[in-house]
Amino acid sequence: MDINLLFKIAGIGILVTVIVQMLRQNGREELATVAAIAGLILATMLLAAVPLPAMAQGRKVILSGYVRDAASGEPLTGAVVFTEDRSV
Repeated sequence: MDINLLFKIAGIGILVTVIVQMLRQNGREELATVAAIAGLILATMLLAAVPLPAMAQGRKVILSGYVRDAASGEPLTGAVVFTEDRSV
């Protein structure tokens, strides 16, 4: 998850908290509740806009080629290859 997204959500939380407190001090409880719900919906929409693979920061790469046994040289059908190098 991008740090900028976390800062945006934190900013929304702070802004909504200030607005809700101001409204409550002025006796506008109903409007304060609406503002709190609107802030919650806005933060949820920001999170929903982030695709799940981006949250996991996973990436799938397809490689093609042949995998052969080192000793005999015969092809290994259905072999799965993993790499430690993250730059692929």
